[in-house]
Amino acid sequence: MTTPVLLDPISGRPLVQMSRQVLSDGDSRWPVLDDIAYLRTGLAGPSRAAELRQAALAAIDAGDERTALALLLTDQDSHAPLSAPSTATTLAVVDAVRAQQATLRGAMRALNFGPVADYFAHRTSTPTFLSGLALLAHAGRPRGAVVEMACGIGHFLRELSAHGVPALGVDLVFAKLWLARRFVATDSMLVCADASHVPFACPPATTVFCHDAFYFFADKAQSAQCWMQLAGDGGSVLVGHAHSALVAQSVAGSPLTPAGYAALLPGCAMFDDAELTTSALACERAPRRDIDALGAADAVAMVWHGSPQEPQQLALEGSRDAWWPEILQPPAATPLRLNPLLGTRNGCADPQWPSPRFAAEYAPQAGYLGGPMPSPQLIARAAHGMHDDVEIAALARRRVLVDVPERW
Repeated sequence: MTTPVLLDPISGRPLVQMSRQVLSDGDSRWPVLDDIAYLRTGLAGPSRAAELRQAALAAIDAGDERTALALLLTDQDSHAPLSAPSTATTLAVVDAVRAQQATLRGAMRALNFGPVADYFAHRTSTPTFLSGLALLAHAGRPRGAVVEMACGIGHFLRELSAHGVPALGVDLVFAKLWLARRFVATDSMLVCADASHVPFACPPATTVFCHDAFYFFADKAQSAQCWMQLAGDGGSVLVGHAHSALVAQSVAGSPLTPAGYAALLPGCAMFDDAELTTSALACERAPRRDIDALGAADAVAMVWHGSPQEPQQLALEGSRDAWWPEILQPPAATPLRLNPLLGTRNGCADPQWPSPRFAAEYAPQAGYLGGPMPSPQLIARAAHGMHDDVEIAALARRRVLVDVPERW
């Protein structure tokens, strides 16, 4: 992977490493902690970003990197369900995680993730995660790196890296990126920044990916323009699980109509996001849909391909056969375990949802988690990976068998 050039988010000038923990364009300085550049400016709305940045730099200058890290872990976005944790709490989290005495779920609870912690703990079992994998499959294996916007704690970054695809994650919340670094996507490049004003430049043929987040964005048009430019010649922009304004549903943010989304990525291919979930389970392509056929879809997905020589529609025609089914399941040698969500009832897998809220949102579309419980012998075999075992591979696609991070 050609390392992206980080830019000062205010001046636009290239950033250079002044020290292990500080970047600068020659005038301004920005903290880098646990190899995560903090380039948040508050452009997405009111924030304490500038104050935290200066406080973190002051702690770094005083030789107190631990406090600098704890300060950035108190930052949140405008959709955070709970108040920010105290610095005393985040200091304790830093110490516990570094000593490998904390689990991912315990760290999220301490950092006041609230119900978002349930979502992140079990995200890879949800229908929306499967639709995200299918969206990546329908765009074909990336020619270059993948940049995931609003990457959360790095679930898709983990999958991409496991399949040998260089991945970079961008999120507005430093704490999410730090958990990605420590538990989920330990080798990915991570940048804390506003995804609609991305402070770096990438080589051509970059894939920009944003899943189950775009409807939150305040300036969707600015984001789409930024991402198409970032993708460059021969690159792609993939936007998935974008809730539709045509369907009554309890979602945060500001959803658009399918036509509204399509207008932001001219010439893009459109999909019904629920059909992408089905596609992932069956390991088959989902049909492209005209905008008029998406009126009843709860959420939609888009694939936009840039081309240096051809009109957009011709570029899409040339990519109709793009298909990357390998991303729909872990690599063959990945150790798998029984999904922690699953209990047993009458010999069948019985999902034990972490909360009524989680169940209400995901259970109706997650019937794939049911069925006969795998035998102890099969579960034992899965601990050594799928290899050529068709039954284990099918259970992995259905998320009955999963790859979970260490200290999950």
